[in-house]
Amino acid sequence: ELRDFLESPSDSHWIAAHPAYLWILAGLIILALVSWIALWRGWRSGRRLYTASWICSLPTYAIGAPWITGALGSVADLLSAITAGLILGLLYFSEIRTRYERAMAEEFTG
Repeated sequence: ELRDFLESPSDSHWIAAHPAYLWILAGLIILALVSWIALWRGWRSGRRLYTASWICSLPTYAIGAPWITGALGSVADLLSAITAGLILGLLYFSEIRTRYERAMAEEFTG
């Protein structure tokens, strides 16, 4: 019964091997890398780029294929999500936010 399930074609049009899905993932990876560099360099757009990269990546979890991971993979996935949440929290709710807000204010005041 399991073999029949594994050999059956997927009913979904969006699977992990779909070329458009792979291009979307590649774009999101590039956006994430650019946002990390922008945060590291203290660019005013870093906070917005980082937030946009995470918001844009959320739909990929809904259309991606399911996967099974072991204990270490699950822990790594959980730590990744916690780290992303901590970074977002620091960018919006700590003293670090003034670094990016000041850069934006300086841009508008000249």
